[in-house]
Amino acid sequence: MEDVMLAATEVITNAVRHGSKGPAGIVTVAIELCGNDLRVNVTDSSTMLPMLRDVSPLEEGGRGLRLLGALTESWGVHVEREGAGKTVWFTLGGNALPRRAGRYAACR
Repeated sequence: MEDVMLAATEVITNAVRHGSKGPAGIVTVAIELCGNDLRVNVTDSSTMLPMLRDVSPLEEGGRGLRLLGALTESWGVHVEREGAGKTVWFTLGGNALPRRAGRYAACR
């Protein structure tokens, strides 16, 4: 569960800091549970794509995408139509989620 929270915090923070249009900007978070797999989608209004960077050990930031790659099974970016922003998403399998009794319905 810690991986889910850390990955989500990283993506949401980046959307707020780099993807929203100031204090009035909107960031949308959608969480889907499909079987034992989790997908988190974070949408902001910027069309600027996140970029993987090489950073020095002394830099405070710039490691978010590497962290996302290390914590998740997959991640990516979807550009919305007509310049309406982008969605950064990631998936995690059932091993990263707490065990619960029962099964969840299959996703579309």
